[in-house]
Amino acid sequence: MDTALEDSARSWADQRGSAFMITGGMFYDEAEDDVATADGLVNYESIGTGQVSAPTHFYKIVVAKNASDQWQAIGFVLANQGPPLTL
Repeated sequence: MDTALEDSARSWADQRGSAFMITGGMFYDEAEDDVATADGLVNYESIGTGQVSAPTHFYKIVVAKNASDQWQAIGFVLANQGPPLTL
């Protein structure tokens, strides 16, 4: 996951004292959002000798109570891309 996202999520949680963070992989194709282009299929890569399905995206949901004891949540979706190259 992106370190800027992790830092932002941690900051948001720290401002509220504690939080629940839910993170996972998902399969998403923007074409599926439009009835005209949706075909019910999401293309994805398989990796390794076991041909494991690699998620196209990752999500993170952060849930916490605010100072008024009301639940708040924020969510993020990021494309599954490799880490930036460093030289």
